[in-house]
Parts: sequence; C-alpha cells; structure tokens
Amino acid sequence: MIKFKAKPIGVTASPVEAGKQVKALTTPAPGDQEPPFLIKDFPQNYITYHVHKATEKTRSPRPHNVVHASDLDPVRQWCPREPALLTHTGKSRPSEFVATAQRMTWGMGYKGADLLMDLIPAEMKWGNWKCRSCGHDHNLCYTPKACAGCGGSSKALRYVEVFLRDPDTELVGSVDLFVDILGNGIKTPVEIKTEGNDGFKKRTKPEFDHEWRTMLYLWLIERTPQLKGLGLNHQEGRVIYFTKEGWADAPKIKEWKLADRAASAIKEYFVNRNDDMTLNAREQVAAYREWRKIHDAGLVGSLVNPLPARVCSSPSETRAKNCAVCKECFAT
Repeated sequence: MIKFKAKPIGVTASPVEAGKQVKALTTPAPGDQEPPFLIKDFPQNYITYHVHKATEKTRSPRPHNVVHASDLDPVRQWCPREPALLTHTGKSRPSEFVATAQRMTWGMGYKGADLLMDLIPAEMKWGNWKCRSCGHDHNLCYTPKACAGCGGSSKALRYVEVFLRDPDTELVGSVDLFVDILGNGIKTPVEIKTEGNDGFKKRTKPEFDHEWRTMLYLWLIERTPQLKGLGLNHQEGRVIYFTKEGWADAPKIKEWKLADRAASAIKEYFVNRNDDMTLNAREQVAAYREWRKIHDAGLVGSLVNPLPARVCSSPSETRAKNCAVCKECFAT
C-alpha cells in the first residue's frame, strides 16, 4: 500500500524547518515498496531557482576617471561633462543590477569567442597568455608550445587580451585577438561577435558600432608605446561574427577549393582605419582629460576651470534622467 504524505511546506517555515519538511515528504515510509507521493512544485526543487538565486547581483560601476573605448560607442553617447562633475562633486556612478538572463547572454558571447579562438591555428595567434595551472604570464608573443613556468601543455594556456592605451588622453581598450593571418609577421586585430542564427543568416555587413570601435582600436594600437615595432597592423582590422546555432551558405569555401561543405558558422568583414570617423569622440575624451589635469594640478573643488560641453539638451532626456550629476550639470 502506498502512503501519501501530502502536507504542504509552510510558507513561513525557517530554512531549517523547511528542509526537515522536504526530507519528510521525500523519504519512503518503512516497508513501502514505492516512494511516497512527492510534492515537486516548490522553489528549491528547480535548478532554475538555484541558478537565478546564485547569479542575481549588482556590479560596481567602472571608475569614471578611466575612459574605455567601449564607453565611446556612438549608441552610448558618452558625455565628457559627466566624469568631470563626478570628480568635482565627489559622487560616483550608481551600481548596476545585472539580470541573470543578461549575464548568461554575455557568458555565451565569451564562450563563443573562446571556441572560435581555439579553432584558429595556434601558430597564427599572438598576444598575452596565462597558464591556468601555475599562473605564469607569457606576454606579447605567439602561442607558446608549453608553459615556461611549469612546462605544462599549451592547452592549459588562456588567451589574455592585449592592453591598449593612448598616453595623452589616457583612453584605454583591448582587442579580442591578434592574428598573423599571412604568416608574414603582421598581426591584425580581430573583434569577435556572437549572434543568433536568424540575424547571422541575414547579415551582409558589420554593425556600425562594431566597425566604428574597430577603427578606434586601430588608432589606439598605433598610439600605444609598448606595441611600437612589434609588427601590429594599425591600418586594417577584422570583425568576425560567429553564430551560436546553425550556419549560413558560404560559397567561397568551394571557390577556395576546400574539401569542406560550403556552409559556415562565421562571417568575416574587413575594416579600414578612418580617423575622421572617431575624431569627435577622441576630442571629447581629450576635453575631459584636459579638464582633469588642471583640476588635479590644484583647482580641486573649483569650477574656475570650464567644464567640458554637455551632451544632453535638457534634463528631461532619458540619458539625463539616469545621470548621477544631472542636477549639477544643468545648474552650472
């Protein structure tokens, strides 16, 4: 005879008491030939619950003094006046809540980029590497055949993006990967983007923001002192899209006389440097940096030093409403 234990878990029970009740509900009675009736619909019985509980969190904002290339993406409308006023008032940007769904989307992008990097021949990849086993760093080099620290396999090495920095504006950034495509010592910067198959199949050109930021990276590569003389291509880059599902027709595979199927999960686009396209954003960063240098030189707490121009035309704009120094901006 099956004994049914159908007493529900009290919603006000403590975690310890709830655990005891769950155990009681799921433990067969002595002599039973079949498990007791099992109540399944409670939060702790869903993997989804534990994933979301463990990953829901806020993250600290980036320091406003450091301007990243990604901050300048045209869609973001970066404002040089905001970090200046944050410095002047002593305020900081608010923490940002990152939903689990967003975190998983970013994670899929990182994993997709890692997968594509693994498929590129090792002898073509150039950059920084860190050993997952002993932590040894290998800087500005082709893929090591083994870890110089512990002698472990190259499979234990993780690619680390090369840091870029303009000494004048202090604008910083990093490229996903450098690849010696032709084996001639010229390392070309590559940006890797992942997307769903519907968008991938329709794609005929790179997104404007991705193309624009690659142009900015090309400028930054030439401006970074420690990278001079290392054969880095600062005139042309690539943007590669990698679909997380499926593929699209790729007739060039047959044109290249490869034995593979004429379908691919990647689309590759050439990006030529155009400093005119990034000039306005770079001038905004320069305006902030000039303000900050004067401020740090002794005019702390003073607005004798004119603030950079504002981006918003009124405090009612969405961007202004989300700005931590909106009130101070339009009062100045």
